[in-house]
Amino acid sequence: MKPNIVMIVGDDHGYADLSAYAHSQPDIATPNLDRIAASGVRFTQAYTTSPVCSPSRTGFLTGRYQNEWDPSGGWVPGLPATSKHLAEYLDEAGYTTAMIGKNDFGQNLFFPTGREYPGNHGFDEFFGFNAHAHDFFLHSQAITDSSIPAWPGEASAHLGQILNSEAPTNYETLADGIWQTQEFTDRAIDFVEEQEAESEPFFLYLSHASVHALIHQVPKSYLDEVGVTELPIYDPTTNVPGNPANYNTYYYEYSRPAPIGPISDADMRKYYRAHLKAFDDQIGRLLDSLESTGQLNNTLIVYFSDNGGEALTGANNQPLSGSKYNMFEGGIRVPMLMSWPGVLPANQVYDEIVSTLDVVPTLLEAAGVEEAPQLRGFPLLSPLRENRPILKTDRTLFWRFNDYWAVRRGDWKLLFSDKGINITTSQITFNPRLLGREGLINLATDPSESSNQASSNDPEIIALKAELRALFEAWEASNQN
Repeated sequence: MKPNIVMIVGDDHGYADLSAYAHSQPDIATPNLDRIAASGVRFTQAYTTSPVCSPSRTGFLTGRYQNEWDPSGGWVPGLPATSKHLAEYLDEAGYTTAMIGKNDFGQNLFFPTGREYPGNHGFDEFFGFNAHAHDFFLHSQAITDSSIPAWPGEASAHLGQILNSEAPTNYETLADGIWQTQEFTDRAIDFVEEQEAESEPFFLYLSHASVHALIHQVPKSYLDEVGVTELPIYDPTTNVPGNPANYNTYYYEYSRPAPIGPISDADMRKYYRAHLKAFDDQIGRLLDSLESTGQLNNTLIVYFSDNGGEALTGANNQPLSGSKYNMFEGGIRVPMLMSWPGVLPANQVYDEIVSTLDVVPTLLEAAGVEEAPQLRGFPLLSPLRENRPILKTDRTLFWRFNDYWAVRRGDWKLLFSDKGINITTSQITFNPRLLGREGLINLATDPSESSNQASSNDPEIIALKAELRALFEAWEASNQN
């Protein structure tokens, strides 16, 4: 019997901000995500293919490095027709497919057009937005009609109407003040309950914008719980003084949660904690729905973040160095959970190296779909059941994001990166001696990347560095063809 599949993706979720992990920060409690961990597997060395959302999402939804059609690994990879989306595989296998939430391939933003629109790559239903981000409370027609774009040109963040594949014009107007994450969860629960009486399995891709900025936008009760003030909703019809007229206040609101801005460093962490708690409660509502409809035991659930915790929101990636936007471990190593009752072991900690490239082949294996030859990841079901490495030899992973790059083989990582953003909260740590220069790190002994061995005179280290660079250059060359 084919399982139902629920894939939940968080946005900018810090590596240390999931309480099921031994390395979790003590101020964090995520009891509902912990339910997934308790019934399944938590991964300690799970990697995304990019430290930012659009390329990362393109990678984990196709099971291929996005650099294969966007060699520079930039912000806007798109979804080419030559790369099959996970939903297309499952749709062809008889699954009822639905996507709810953030749809972001960096191109064809906002509108129900292009291959990037979910209805054009395998989804029967879609409710959400096409953009890098969307305001959590402003969804009305009035906002759509009156707003100034958030960024010049093709804006990358959105306010106003939400796309709905079932609406007559593909747009749905919600009342301002509805919290987006709850609305997305409501729609996900509706979909799950509709499938209860159906004979075919379903695939639900729930892609939340939480815990992305605007991190302080969360229901007041959660703010009260951690002791921070509810900030007034900004006026999106006005531009920021000193900026061009086509910058609205969303851009300012996105940038202001920083230690030098109106929100203090300590309060920023509290806003993040409030948002994460509210997000976790919504995950709990979905799990409760799966349980009450009798579908939980035949549902494979996977949860992970699209990249590392954000440098401005109060997210914490410790003991890892770095954050979203860079190639340090905190930018590309993420929390990840997988549960399938009766098939995968319960409450298992899996310390082997995995990638979100493995998600597509794993879900296809579970669904009984023959794996496509171009996939770059590996099915995880047998390695997890047997608690063994995926490969008999050291696994090699590659990254390229604009000018930053990295390669990891086994315990060793060679990288070049900088902060990627100059302002960070105190939750984010860096090794300043590694910024803007090549680094060679043994992650088995140095997960915080505090000791750079790139300048070592040891012949074995010199040879290892040359070998890693050769592997990376060969991978880069393969992406140019």
